[in-house]
Amino acid sequence: MALLFLGLSKCPVCDEVIENASDAYSFPHFVANINDPLYLCSDSSFHERCLHNVEWGALAMKYADLYVASNKRICIIGNNLIDKPEHYLFIPYITSDENEYLHKWNFTCIDKRNLANWPDREEVVRELRIFKEKGHWKENPDYDNLGNLINELAGR
Repeated sequence: MALLFLGLSKCPVCDEVIENASDAYSFPHFVANINDPLYLCSDSSFHERCLHNVEWGALAMKYADLYVASNKRICIIGNNLIDKPEHYLFIPYITSDENEYLHKWNFTCIDKRNLANWPDREEVVRELRIFKEKGHWKENPDYDNLGNLINELAGR
């Protein structure tokens, strides 16, 4: 969750200092893709009223809520609770573009032991590769989270 320093942190929308916690909305770090229009929100705090006054505010709050809800760690393949970290594979927020095939896989939890039984696996891997190759994904150059995810899903 974003660090909020009351009386010091500024709202990225209005550039005014956030004085009261009750007026603030703090986002978790839910967007790693620098190219995504909601990247500005990830790990940031805003005046809640400002979020209600920008066209992307409600969408950002929706995806942040979906991210928090995804922490239940229920596998989409076997519908089982993933109880060990070494079995957990997470497809993070990839895109807010509902026209992208990958949109429906945002915040997907997978038990690695069930990967071989996932009928959509090859198509998701292919689409992730295309998404990355087309330059739709950009992240901190010190990381290759999407590349690592593709390799894990592909079984490498």
